[in-house]
Amino acid sequence: MKMLAKEIARYHLSLYTFIIYEDKNTRYLHIHIDPTIKDMLNKVYVLLSATIPKKIPADLYEFDSVVQLIKQIYQNMLNEILYSQPEILKDFKQKKEDIITYLAYKTLGLEKIFPFLIDENINEIYLDNPNSPIYVDHKKFGRLNTLIYLSHKDIEKIVYLGKLESNTLISYENPSLKTEIKTDDFAIRLAIDFPPLIANGVSFTIRKIQQQTITPSLFIKTESDAFNMALILIALALRSNIVVVGEPGSGKTTLSSILINFFPQYWRIIAIEDVRELNVPARSNKKIVRIKVNPIEASLRYSKEQEIIKLLHRSPDYFIIGELQNKNDNLAFFHALSAGLKGLATIHASNVFELLDRWLKVFNIDESRLARIDLIVFMRKKIAHSFILRKIDQIFLIPPNFTLDDDLNELKGFLLLVKDLILVSVNKMLKETDIRKTLKYLIHLILLKKNPFLKYGETYKRLKENISNHGFEILKILMDQLVLKKDVSTRKFNDSRLCDTITDILQKIDMLVL
Repeated sequence: MKMLAKEIARYHLSLYTFIIYEDKNTRYLHIHIDPTIKDMLNKVYVLLSATIPKKIPADLYEFDSVVQLIKQIYQNMLNEILYSQPEILKDFKQKKEDIITYLAYKTLGLEKIFPFLIDENINEIYLDNPNSPIYVDHKKFGRLNTLIYLSHKDIEKIVYLGKLESNTLISYENPSLKTEIKTDDFAIRLAIDFPPLIANGVSFTIRKIQQQTITPSLFIKTESDAFNMALILIALALRSNIVVVGEPGSGKTTLSSILINFFPQYWRIIAIEDVRELNVPARSNKKIVRIKVNPIEASLRYSKEQEIIKLLHRSPDYFIIGELQNKNDNLAFFHALSAGLKGLATIHASNVFELLDRWLKVFNIDESRLARIDLIVFMRKKIAHSFILRKIDQIFLIPPNFTLDDDLNELKGFLLLVKDLILVSVNKMLKETDIRKTLKYLIHLILLKKNPFLKYGETYKRLKENISNHGFEILKILMDQLVLKKDVSTRKFNDSRLCDTITDILQKIDMLVL
């Protein structure tokens, strides 16, 4: 560690101490184990590890099962040591579970990256090439360098794990793999690139998959954030077609996972992913079918395109597509929308012009089909010296194809015209119009999109008023949560109660529109 760097934070997890240092231009993450404990761990490892490979069945390939078996073997052997040679572990009996876990991952050759895998503060782990150190994205302290270099053997273990879990044959024609790995200790998405893509070895990215229930407060830091979340939730209850857009790591999947928590319990949901990144709580009572397709990196695969088309025969009330990647995926998505299915998808782009350019020019999507989308939500990711920002940045609503003067006059100044496609800028509308009036009018547009003829008659007025009132309830709950979030000393609102309350309101909205 550079001598001029100063310590700015430290915390403890399992057997590890995590220390963040900062110098003029860079922040570093240093991880260490107390020397006394590490010396004891090395002695136990030398004493026991040689016998482990002989006790692993040759036909046991699933990584999590291997981890569990190795832990059990160490558990049995440590129990014997505690009985016959108690002096070896001395005062560390209370850390036995952590010791067993450490020894298991050391045996598997993952000792150097394991601390990053179990630290919930770390979002992503990067290795650019075998000659450079690992660096990470930290939730609180931004991008952190480390002084940890992986040996050829260390990298070999990670590559073997990736090949085993993805069942991908790496070749000159297919030099990449992507897979998810889940154990009781962590859940990750592992992506590895090989030569000829990487000239001097391999490069990998490890993205942590959230396993705890994620709540809206993650993306709510201002009143406009609360408004954006409320609008998305209302649109969801009205079964709107939503596209979540952003660059890699901007929070698209995280937002999708938040929304899953609010789906009515009686909805049948179909989720299609190439890597299972969506966070569906283990005890969730949602009626959800999760379909895993092979990633685009695989040469032989069940394609995402085929499974999207099959949605027509699976009768979903709502669907979720994890990442529209190529032309066929996007064509299939718009085909599903044109067939009357309702759902949400994520896609990569930095702004609305890039997105429309991809759809219209790269993927040759017929412009008339774009109007099937109701809401386009842009996520933003910004990495600075001292923080990483992920937020809901902009929302565009695609209104119905109307020509009524009163609606056009109401929207004047908030419209963005791209070729013949009209977009309503929610952000601009919110800045220049009263927050309640904005929400009420956007609900009006979403309802008209569902049925343009609703606008006439008292029934529509009552429907719009009821939904708007429910929308204001959600907005108030999120605004209250924002106040509590700012004042930790008075924070009493329970996240699970927040989810239950909003879900009840969304179900009321859903039942209104039959």
